[in-house]
Amino acid sequence: HPYHQHINPFQIYSIPTEWSEGNDDGVIVRPGEWRDVAPVNVMDTLRIRFNTADFHGKYIFHCHILQHEDVGMMSFYDV
Repeated sequence: HPYHQHINPFQIYSIPTEWSEGNDDGVIVRPGEWRDVAPVNVMDTLRIRFNTADFHGKYIFHCHILQHEDVGMMSFYDV
């Protein structure tokens, strides 16, 4: 699933070790990269970090596949 969050880009902090050659879709994601969207395989954990200095409040995040977002693969967190 392509993870996307609104407001700020995020930096990849860590990825599953088996992703060194790419994830299930062959997408290569490296720690340290800044992104707007990042792939996340089912049951995997992608650790990210981002700067919250410019905005405090609700950050929306969702799957960037519209059909998934439309059926509820969307939420928010408060900063």
